[in-house]
Amino acid sequence: MIVIYYEKGKLTVSPKANENTKALFNGMMKTETGRKQLALLVNSPTKIHLIYSHRNTETKTTTTYADTQQATADGSSIRLKNNRYSSTWAKITFFVDMIEKSTKEEGNANFGLSLEEALGVEASHESVHAADPVEVNRDIRSSQPKQKKVPSSTYEKKSRANGTKISR
Repeated sequence: MIVIYYEKGKLTVSPKANENTKALFNGMMKTETGRKQLALLVNSPTKIHLIYSHRNTETKTTTTYADTQQATADGSSIRLKNNRYSSTWAKITFFVDMIEKSTKEEGNANFGLSLEEALGVEASHESVHAADPVEVNRDIRSSQPKQKKVPSSTYEKKSRANGTKISR
């Protein structure tokens, strides 16, 4: 079901959207960067699924707040045209309990934000992985056999910058 779309030239969230999607939408709409990234998601030719999980992703060294899967597990959604990779399908999973916890942890980038705002931050970050054509091409290309793997510092650079812009 399409839950975020354009209606009369304006980004809109469906009344049938779940509460997390409505919160994500409202959080992204609060800033120019968020609105830009939301438009990128909505206008993407990739069919992007939003999933909300309550799974604990905390380890001794890291916590995952959201994760983007850029292609189906079997790779059938990957396309190569004019030497550029894309995908017809992507899934963004938001770990809601971890995001909510991050808003209460001093020193965390989400500290002091509402859950709505933190969901907006995480969605802006993940939108780069799911819908930015340059980033998707680089990420999928690096995952192909005999390709040099992209270091996480490169992989995360643009998405981290978007998350920082929306949270401030």
